[in-house]
Amino acid sequence: MRSICKLTPTYPHNAIIDPQHLALLLNTPLESLKATAKIASGSYRPVPQTKRDGSPRMTYDAYPELKRIQHQIVKKILRKVRFPRYLQGGIRDTEFPRDHVSNAALHTGASILVLDDIADFYPSLESQLVFTIWLRFFGFSPDVSELLTKLTTRHCVVPQGARTSSYLANLAFWDKEAKLVEDLGNMGLTYSRFVDDVSYSSHHQVSNSTIGEARAKVYRMLASKGCRPKRSKSQVCRKGQKLKVTGLVAAGNYPAVGKAERKRIRSAVHNLEKAVGRDGMTPENLKAWNSAKGRVGMLFRLEHLEARSLSQRLDTLL
Repeated sequence: MRSICKLTPTYPHNAIIDPQHLALLLNTPLESLKATAKIASGSYRPVPQTKRDGSPRMTYDAYPELKRIQHQIVKKILRKVRFPRYLQGGIRDTEFPRDHVSNAALHTGASILVLDDIADFYPSLESQLVFTIWLRFFGFSPDVSELLTKLTTRHCVVPQGARTSSYLANLAFWDKEAKLVEDLGNMGLTYSRFVDDVSYSSHHQVSNSTIGEARAKVYRMLASKGCRPKRSKSQVCRKGQKLKVTGLVAAGNYPAVGKAERKRIRSAVHNLEKAVGRDGMTPENLKAWNSAKGRVGMLFRLEHLEARSLSQRLDTLL
């Protein structure tokens, strides 16, 4: 039981019982908070995005007042949660930074790697689930929980792109995931979740029946919250095959960028050099520069030999 407690997210602060206390915490008059909550579903701008595989994804950007309140919710409440290390995505943690690199590092050098994707994850997180998170996980009163639910959902689901959404996604299985992690650990498997990407691996040989049992446990946890796996993305990779976790190669002792991605980064720098030479540093080129700088920064973090020269080429464009 003690190990499960250590694997469960915790909120080490007093529960908020009075809506007036919530309003003071969020630096917003209670009537304004209620008014914003009442129209919250219509307070988003749709922002179409393209996934890595080329398929479309719709995200949502909150209007200024709702965005300000959501920022306060993150700052004053959600960032106070202590998340266990198997949760790797969308969490700001200065003590143990988490991102796709740290997630991949948990599975490097594995003999077997299982990947599962949660289908339509954010739209699957409905208002009742969010209300339960505020009510049962945080221990807030029903009135406070209802108000927070309205401020953090859009048309009764969690909107992808809102500042609060990744934190709520990490808390979706708050009362189930710790037991899953313990069970998989007892089966010799290391588990992590990067928002909607589920990975579990072992440095030892694991039988197909064990993998099937582990996968069934994962799927039962998803189903308990109204979620389902995207079976077309499910993979079982064994040593000698291409092991990739959250976009990084995990076959060695440390995550690495694959050849195809390195080529794309070099092409991005080259194309930007041509564009800036032709048009100057336009707002569009500056946006591309920031994107390229971030991708080159990842090469630096992974200590890739090309990182320094690519970074210098970008710096000369400013």
